[in-house]
Amino acid sequence: MSSWTYTDQKKDLEFCFENVDFAPSNKYKLQSPFNATKSYPSKSTWDLWFVTLSNYSFTFTGQDVILVKYNIEAVLMLIEDFGIAPASITLLSDNDNKTALAQAWGVTVITDCKEIPEMKFTHIIKNPPWDKGIYAEFWPLAVEALVDNGYQIDILPTNWMTLPGPRMTSARKHLLENFQILSVKIYDNSKRQVFDANTGGGDVVVMVSRKCKNPDNTMVEYTYFNNPTFTVDLTKYDFIPLYKSGLSVSILNKVLSAKTGDLECDYQSADKVVSTHLTPFYVSGNNLAHSRENLNTNSWTVSQPTTNTDAWFLYYDSPTSAQLHYEWYKTDLFAYIISVLKSQAKTQVKQLAITGKHNFANNDFVSHFGFTKQHLDEVAQWKLNS
Repeated sequence: MSSWTYTDQKKDLEFCFENVDFAPSNKYKLQSPFNATKSYPSKSTWDLWFVTLSNYSFTFTGQDVILVKYNIEAVLMLIEDFGIAPASITLLSDNDNKTALAQAWGVTVITDCKEIPEMKFTHIIKNPPWDKGIYAEFWPLAVEALVDNGYQIDILPTNWMTLPGPRMTSARKHLLENFQILSVKIYDNSKRQVFDANTGGGDVVVMVSRKCKNPDNTMVEYTYFNNPTFTVDLTKYDFIPLYKSGLSVSILNKVLSAKTGDLECDYQSADKVVSTHLTPFYVSGNNLAHSRENLNTNSWTVSQPTTNTDAWFLYYDSPTSAQLHYEWYKTDLFAYIISVLKSQAKTQVKQLAITGKHNFANNDFVSHFGFTKQHLDEVAQWKLNS
Protein backbone atom coordinates (compact mmCIF):
# COMPACT_ATOMS: atom_id res chain seq x y z
CA MET A 1 0.00 0.00 0.00
CA SER A 2 1.82 3.12 -1.22
CA SER A 3 -0.86 5.77 -0.98
CA TRP A 4 -4.21 6.44 0.58
CA THR A 5 -7.35 6.56 -1.57
CA TYR A 6 -9.14 9.87 -1.92
CA THR A 7 -12.70 8.58 -1.78
CA ASP A 8 -16.02 10.41 -1.89
CA GLN A 9 -16.30 9.90 1.84
CA LYS A 10 -12.95 11.60 2.39
CA LYS A 11 -14.09 14.43 0.12
CA ASP A 12 -17.16 14.81 2.31
CA LEU A 13 -14.99 14.85 5.42
CA GLU A 14 -12.75 17.48 3.83
CA PHE A 15 -15.83 19.58 3.14
CA CYS A 16 -16.79 19.21 6.79
CA PHE A 17 -13.36 20.36 7.97
CA GLU A 18 -13.62 23.44 5.80
CA ASN A 19 -17.21 24.32 6.65
CA VAL A 20 -18.05 22.80 10.03
CA ASP A 21 -16.65 23.63 13.44
CA PHE A 22 -14.66 20.58 14.55
CA ALA A 23 -12.90 22.27 17.45
CA PRO A 24 -13.96 21.63 21.07
CA SER A 25 -13.92 25.40 21.63
CA ASN A 26 -12.79 28.59 19.93
CA LYS A 27 -9.45 28.05 21.67
CA TYR A 28 -8.43 25.53 19.00
CA LYS A 29 -8.16 26.33 15.33
CA LEU A 30 -8.26 23.16 13.25
CA GLN A 31 -7.04 22.86 9.69
CA SER A 32 -8.24 20.29 7.19
CA PRO A 33 -5.93 17.27 7.38
CA PHE A 34 -6.30 16.87 3.61
CA ASN A 35 -5.15 20.33 2.62
CA ALA A 36 -1.58 20.83 1.56
CA THR A 37 0.33 23.11 3.88
CA LYS A 38 1.26 26.56 2.69
CA SER A 39 4.97 26.01 2.15
CA TYR A 40 4.90 22.42 0.90
CA PRO A 41 1.94 21.86 -1.44
CA SER A 42 2.59 18.11 -1.75
CA LYS A 43 2.27 17.46 2.00
CA SER A 44 -0.65 17.21 4.39
CA THR A 45 -1.22 15.91 7.89
CA TRP A 46 -3.29 13.12 6.34
CA ASP A 47 -0.07 11.80 4.77
CA LEU A 48 1.56 11.72 8.18
CA TRP A 49 -1.19 9.48 9.55
CA PHE A 50 -0.96 7.22 6.51
CA VAL A 51 2.82 6.80 6.64
CA THR A 52 2.78 6.06 10.35
CA LEU A 53 -0.06 3.55 10.20
CA SER A 54 1.45 1.90 7.10
CA ASN A 55 4.78 1.39 8.86
CA TYR A 56 3.01 -0.47 11.65
CA SER A 57 0.14 -2.05 9.77
CA PHE A 58 1.59 -5.46 10.65
CA THR A 59 0.25 -4.86 14.15
CA PHE A 60 -3.33 -5.08 12.85
CA THR A 61 -4.43 -8.69 13.29
CA GLY A 62 -8.13 -8.66 12.47
CA GLN A 63 -8.94 -8.90 16.17
CA ASP A 64 -8.21 -5.24 16.78
CA VAL A 65 -10.00 -2.98 19.25
CA ILE A 66 -8.83 0.57 18.54
CA LEU A 67 -9.27 3.81 20.44
CA VAL A 68 -8.77 7.03 18.48
CA LYS A 69 -8.47 10.19 20.52
CA TYR A 70 -10.19 13.16 18.86
CA ASN A 71 -8.88 12.60 15.30
CA ILE A 72 -11.90 11.84 13.15
CA GLU A 73 -9.70 11.68 10.02
CA ALA A 74 -7.69 8.80 11.52
CA VAL A 75 -10.96 6.93 12.05
CA LEU A 76 -11.87 7.21 8.36
CA MET A 77 -8.39 6.18 7.26
CA LEU A 78 -8.54 3.05 9.45
CA ILE A 79 -11.87 2.08 7.91
CA GLU A 80 -11.15 2.85 4.26
CA ASP A 81 -7.41 2.25 3.84
CA PHE A 82 -6.65 -0.39 6.46
CA GLY A 83 -9.87 -2.38 6.42
CA ILE A 84 -10.64 -2.03 10.12
CA ALA A 85 -14.29 -2.79 10.89
CA PRO A 86 -16.09 0.29 12.25
CA ALA A 87 -17.43 -1.82 15.11
CA SER A 88 -13.80 -2.35 16.22
CA ILE A 89 -13.13 1.38 16.57
CA THR A 90 -13.98 3.72 19.43
CA LEU A 91 -13.65 7.49 19.04
CA LEU A 92 -13.02 9.63 22.09
CA SER A 93 -14.84 12.68 20.77
CA ASP A 94 -14.49 16.30 21.85
CA ASN A 95 -17.03 17.70 19.41
CA ASP A 96 -20.66 17.03 18.51
CA ASN A 97 -19.97 17.09 14.78
CA LYS A 98 -17.27 14.43 15.10
CA THR A 99 -19.64 12.36 17.21
CA ALA A 100 -22.39 12.50 14.58
CA LEU A 101 -20.02 11.47 11.77
CA ALA A 102 -18.45 8.60 13.71
CA GLN A 103 -21.83 7.24 14.72
CA ALA A 104 -23.02 7.43 11.12
CA TRP A 105 -20.03 5.27 10.13
CA GLY A 106 -20.91 2.68 12.80
CA VAL A 107 -18.11 3.66 15.19
CA THR A 108 -18.57 3.60 18.97
CA VAL A 109 -18.27 7.07 20.51
CA ILE A 110 -17.38 8.07 24.04
CA THR A 111 -17.00 11.65 25.25
CA ASP A 112 -15.40 11.26 28.66
CA CYS A 113 -11.97 9.85 29.51
CA LYS A 114 -13.52 8.32 32.63
CA GLU A 115 -15.18 5.73 30.41
CA ILE A 116 -11.85 4.45 29.07
CA PRO A 117 -10.61 2.34 32.04
CA GLU A 118 -13.72 0.18 31.69
CA MET A 119 -12.59 -0.79 28.17
CA LYS A 120 -9.53 -2.58 26.76
CA PHE A 121 -7.86 -1.74 23.46
CA THR A 122 -5.17 -3.26 21.26
CA HIS A 123 -4.24 0.17 19.83
CA ILE A 124 -4.55 3.79 20.94
CA ILE A 125 -4.01 6.44 18.26
CA LYS A 126 -3.78 10.06 19.25
CA ASN A 127 -2.71 13.52 18.20
CA PRO A 128 -3.93 15.37 21.29
CA PRO A 129 -3.94 19.11 21.93
CA TRP A 130 -0.36 20.22 22.50
CA ASP A 131 -0.77 23.25 24.70
CA LYS A 132 0.41 23.10 28.31
CA GLY A 133 1.69 19.54 27.92
CA ILE A 134 -1.74 17.99 28.44
CA TYR A 135 -0.77 15.15 26.08
CA ALA A 136 1.39 13.70 28.88
CA GLU A 137 -1.66 13.30 31.11
CA PHE A 138 -2.99 10.57 28.81
CA TRP A 139 -0.04 8.18 29.10
CA PRO A 140 -1.03 6.76 32.53
CA LEU A 141 -4.57 6.28 31.19
CA ALA A 142 -3.17 4.48 28.14
CA VAL A 143 -1.38 2.01 30.43
CA GLU A 144 -4.73 1.13 32.01
CA ALA A 145 -6.64 0.99 28.75
CA LEU A 146 -4.24 -1.06 26.61
CA VAL A 147 -4.02 -4.83 26.68
CA ASP A 148 -0.58 -6.29 27.34
CA ASN A 149 1.60 -5.70 24.27
CA GLY A 150 -0.95 -3.18 22.97
CA TYR A 151 0.28 -0.30 20.82
CA GLN A 152 0.02 3.45 21.08
CA ILE A 153 0.84 6.00 18.39
CA ASP A 154 1.49 9.61 19.42
CA ILE A 155 1.92 12.70 17.27
CA LEU A 156 3.52 15.30 19.51
CA PRO A 157 5.57 18.50 19.58
CA THR A 158 9.28 17.83 19.97
CA ASN A 159 9.50 20.03 23.04
CA TRP A 160 8.05 17.29 25.29
CA MET A 161 11.34 15.43 24.85
CA THR A 162 13.57 18.08 26.38
CA LEU A 163 11.29 20.29 28.48
CA PRO A 164 12.81 20.48 31.98
CA GLY A 165 10.97 20.40 35.29
CA PRO A 166 9.54 17.64 37.49
CA ARG A 167 6.25 17.31 35.59
CA MET A 168 7.75 16.45 32.21
CA THR A 169 10.66 14.51 33.70
CA SER A 170 8.16 12.35 35.58
CA ALA A 171 6.01 11.89 32.46
CA ARG A 172 9.00 10.69 30.40
CA LYS A 173 10.04 8.35 33.21
CA HIS A 174 6.53 6.87 33.42
CA LEU A 175 6.46 6.37 29.66
CA LEU A 176 9.82 4.54 29.58
CA GLU A 177 8.86 2.34 32.53
CA ASN A 178 5.62 1.15 30.94
CA PHE A 179 6.21 1.18 27.19
CA GLN A 180 8.72 -0.28 24.80
CA ILE A 181 9.42 2.63 22.45
CA LEU A 182 9.55 1.10 18.97
CA SER A 183 10.44 4.23 17.05
CA VAL A 184 10.87 7.97 17.34
CA LYS A 185 10.65 9.95 14.09
CA ILE A 186 11.29 13.70 13.96
CA TYR A 187 9.67 15.59 11.08
CA ASP A 188 10.92 19.00 9.96
CA ASN A 189 8.20 21.55 10.55
CA SER A 190 10.38 24.67 10.42
CA LYS A 191 8.42 25.90 7.40
CA ARG A 192 5.17 24.27 8.50
CA GLN A 193 5.63 21.30 6.21
CA VAL A 194 3.66 18.94 8.49
CA PHE A 195 1.28 21.18 10.40
CA ASP A 196 0.17 24.59 9.23
CA ALA A 197 -0.17 25.56 12.85
CA ASN A 198 2.90 26.77 14.73
CA THR A 199 3.91 23.89 17.00
CA GLY A 200 5.67 23.87 20.35
CA GLY A 201 9.38 23.37 19.79
CA GLY A 202 9.04 23.86 16.01
CA ASP A 203 9.14 20.29 14.72
CA VAL A 204 6.93 17.22 15.06
CA VAL A 205 7.66 13.83 16.60
CA VAL A 206 5.77 10.62 15.83
CA MET A 207 6.32 7.97 18.47
CA VAL A 208 5.15 4.37 18.29
CA SER A 209 5.31 2.34 21.49
CA ARG A 210 4.07 -0.95 22.92
CA LYS A 211 2.88 -1.58 26.46
CA CYS A 212 4.96 -4.19 28.27
CA LYS A 213 6.02 -5.07 31.80
CA ASN A 214 9.81 -4.90 31.45
CA PRO A 215 10.57 -2.58 28.54
CA ASP A 216 14.11 -2.22 27.25
CA ASN A 217 14.52 1.26 25.81
CA THR A 218 18.28 1.19 25.32
CA MET A 219 18.20 0.48 21.57
CA VAL A 220 15.31 2.55 20.19
CA GLU A 221 15.01 3.32 16.48
CA TYR A 222 15.43 7.04 15.96
CA THR A 223 15.07 9.05 12.74
CA TYR A 224 15.73 12.76 12.38
CA PHE A 225 14.18 14.35 9.30
CA ASN A 226 15.27 12.38 6.21
CA ASN A 227 18.53 11.17 7.73
CA PRO A 228 19.33 7.45 8.10
CA THR A 229 17.75 5.69 11.09
CA PHE A 230 20.03 4.87 14.03
CA THR A 231 19.51 3.57 17.58
CA VAL A 232 19.63 5.49 20.85
CA ASP A 233 19.47 4.75 24.57
CA LEU A 234 16.46 6.69 25.84
CA THR A 235 17.26 5.74 29.44
CA LYS A 236 20.63 7.48 29.50
CA TYR A 237 19.30 10.90 30.55
CA ASP A 238 16.12 12.22 32.15
CA PHE A 239 15.37 14.01 28.89
CA ILE A 240 15.33 12.81 25.28
CA PRO A 241 17.78 14.78 23.12
CA LEU A 242 16.90 15.87 19.60
CA TYR A 243 19.59 13.65 18.15
CA LYS A 244 20.36 14.33 14.51
CA SER A 245 22.48 11.26 13.73
CA GLY A 246 24.55 8.55 15.32
CA LEU A 247 27.42 11.04 15.45
CA SER A 248 25.30 13.51 17.41
CA VAL A 249 24.86 10.83 20.09
CA SER A 250 28.63 10.52 20.32
CA ILE A 251 29.17 14.31 20.41
CA LEU A 252 26.68 14.85 23.23
CA ASN A 253 27.95 11.90 25.24
CA LYS A 254 31.54 13.15 25.01
CA VAL A 255 30.57 16.56 26.40
CA LEU A 256 28.26 15.31 29.15
CA SER A 257 30.66 12.61 30.30
CA ALA A 258 33.44 15.22 30.61
CA LYS A 259 31.54 17.75 32.71
CA THR A 260 32.85 18.47 36.19
CA GLY A 261 29.84 20.22 37.70
CA ASP A 262 26.48 21.80 37.02
CA LEU A 263 26.21 25.45 36.10
CA GLU A 264 24.26 27.84 38.28
CA CYS A 265 21.69 29.92 36.41
CA ASP A 266 19.95 33.08 37.54
CA TYR A 267 16.65 34.15 35.98
CA GLN A 268 16.35 37.56 37.61
CA SER A 269 16.26 40.69 35.51
CA ALA A 270 19.63 41.94 34.31
CA ASP A 271 19.78 44.81 36.86
CA LYS A 272 19.11 42.52 39.80
CA VAL A 273 21.60 39.92 38.60
CA VAL A 274 24.40 42.44 38.22
CA SER A 275 23.84 43.69 41.76
CA THR A 276 23.72 40.19 43.29
CA HIS A 277 26.56 38.28 41.65
CA LEU A 278 27.09 34.73 42.80
CA THR A 279 30.68 35.41 41.76
CA PRO A 280 32.18 38.31 39.78
CA PHE A 281 33.01 35.91 36.94
CA TYR A 282 30.16 35.01 34.64
CA VAL A 283 29.09 34.49 31.05
CA SER A 284 25.82 36.00 29.89
CA GLY A 285 23.74 35.36 26.81
CA ASN A 286 20.15 35.50 25.68
CA ASN A 287 17.54 32.82 25.17
CA LEU A 288 17.90 32.83 21.39
CA ALA A 289 21.62 32.13 21.34
CA HIS A 290 22.22 29.27 18.92
CA SER A 291 18.59 28.54 18.22
CA ARG A 292 17.80 27.24 14.75
CA GLU A 293 16.42 30.65 13.89
CA ASN A 294 19.49 32.43 15.21
CA LEU A 295 22.97 30.93 14.94
CA ASN A 296 24.52 34.18 16.15
CA THR A 297 27.66 33.42 18.17
CA ASN A 298 28.13 37.11 18.99
CA SER A 299 25.31 37.24 21.53
CA TRP A 300 27.64 36.20 24.34
CA THR A 301 29.49 38.41 26.82
CA VAL A 302 31.93 37.59 29.60
CA SER A 303 31.70 39.40 32.97
CA GLN A 304 29.98 42.43 31.44
CA PRO A 305 26.82 44.08 32.82
CA THR A 306 23.82 43.97 30.50
CA THR A 307 20.40 45.57 30.46
CA ASN A 308 18.94 42.75 28.38
CA THR A 309 15.98 41.50 30.40
CA ASP A 310 16.10 38.18 28.53
CA ALA A 311 19.69 37.60 29.60
CA TRP A 312 20.76 34.68 31.75
CA PHE A 313 24.01 34.17 33.62
CA LEU A 314 26.39 31.25 34.21
CA TYR A 315 28.86 31.75 37.05
CA TYR A 316 32.45 30.50 37.55
CA ASP A 317 35.02 30.57 40.31
CA SER A 318 37.82 32.32 38.38
CA PRO A 319 38.21 34.75 35.48
CA THR A 320 40.16 32.11 33.55
CA SER A 321 37.33 29.58 33.84
CA ALA A 322 34.75 32.17 32.78
CA GLN A 323 36.84 33.20 29.77
CA LEU A 324 37.42 29.61 28.60
CA HIS A 325 33.73 28.76 28.92
CA TYR A 326 32.87 31.95 27.06
CA GLU A 327 35.13 30.85 24.20
CA TRP A 328 33.57 27.37 24.28
CA TYR A 329 30.03 28.77 24.06
CA LYS A 330 30.94 30.73 20.95
CA THR A 331 32.04 27.65 19.00
CA ASP A 332 29.99 25.87 16.34
CA LEU A 333 30.46 22.67 18.33
CA PHE A 334 28.59 24.13 21.29
CA ALA A 335 25.91 25.57 19.02
CA TYR A 336 25.40 22.07 17.65
CA ILE A 337 25.05 20.62 21.14
CA ILE A 338 22.45 23.24 22.07
CA SER A 339 20.47 22.29 18.97
CA VAL A 340 20.43 18.70 20.27
CA LEU A 341 19.25 19.86 23.70
CA LYS A 342 16.88 22.52 22.42
CA SER A 343 13.30 22.55 23.65
CA GLN A 344 11.97 26.10 23.45
CA ALA A 345 13.77 29.41 23.55
CA LYS A 346 12.32 30.28 26.96
CA THR A 347 13.71 27.11 28.55
CA GLN A 348 16.96 26.87 26.65
CA VAL A 349 18.96 28.19 29.60
CA LYS A 350 18.03 25.14 31.66
CA GLN A 351 19.23 22.88 28.89
CA LEU A 352 22.48 24.84 28.76
CA ALA A 353 23.07 24.03 32.40
CA ILE A 354 22.97 20.33 31.60
CA THR A 355 26.28 20.66 29.76
CA GLY A 356 27.94 21.60 33.06
CA LYS A 357 31.28 23.15 33.94
CA HIS A 358 34.46 21.79 32.41
CA ASN A 359 38.08 21.90 33.58
CA PHE A 360 39.44 23.42 30.40
CA ALA A 361 43.23 23.67 30.48
CA ASN A 362 43.18 25.75 27.30
CA ASN A 363 40.80 26.56 24.47
CA ASP A 364 41.58 23.44 22.43
CA PHE A 365 38.07 22.08 22.86
CA VAL A 366 38.45 19.53 20.08
CA SER A 367 41.24 17.73 21.93
CA HIS A 368 39.63 18.25 25.33
CA PHE A 369 36.53 16.29 24.34
CA GLY A 370 38.27 13.95 21.89
CA PHE A 371 36.31 15.06 18.83
CA THR A 372 37.33 13.47 15.54
CA LYS A 373 37.22 14.80 11.99
CA GLN A 374 33.92 12.96 11.55
CA HIS A 375 32.44 14.89 14.45
CA LEU A 376 33.67 18.20 13.05
CA ASP A 377 32.32 17.35 9.59
CA GLU A 378 28.94 16.55 11.15
CA VAL A 379 28.84 19.97 12.84
CA ALA A 380 29.95 21.78 9.69
CA GLN A 381 27.23 20.10 7.63
CA TRP A 382 24.60 20.93 10.25
CA LYS A 383 25.59 24.60 10.22
CA LEU A 384 25.49 24.63 6.42
CA ASN A 385 21.98 23.10 6.41
CA SER A 386 20.74 25.44 9.13
